[in-house]
Amino acid sequence: MDATPIVIARKLQEAGATIWVETDAAGGCRQFRLDPSDAADFLADPRAWTARQWGVTAAQLDEWDVNEHMPRCGCRTKAGQRCGNRLAGDVDPPQFVDLHGQACRVHG
Repeated sequence: MDATPIVIARKLQEAGATIWVETDAAGGCRQFRLDPSDAADFLADPRAWTARQWGVTAAQLDEWDVNEHMPRCGCRTKAGQRCGNRLAGDVDPPQFVDLHGQACRVHG
């Protein structure tokens, strides 16, 4: 990867600037500080970089998005379908990963 983005990020930091990356979060958005040493990783795969900031994998972050940030019951109904009852409201990715797939009140 061309070092130019890293050089630019370092020069911005030396000049007193801070680079923030804004991402979806429970109830709105959250910002993560982008260190110049992370610039190449961020530009190569912003989704994976963002997932690492949350402490989850990119696949877990995708699952969080698909489920509209709400963890759901992973049990099966009598008909063999996934229950899908919500276990909580809008949560951040780490909480989603902890809760998603657990049993709801009906199945717990």
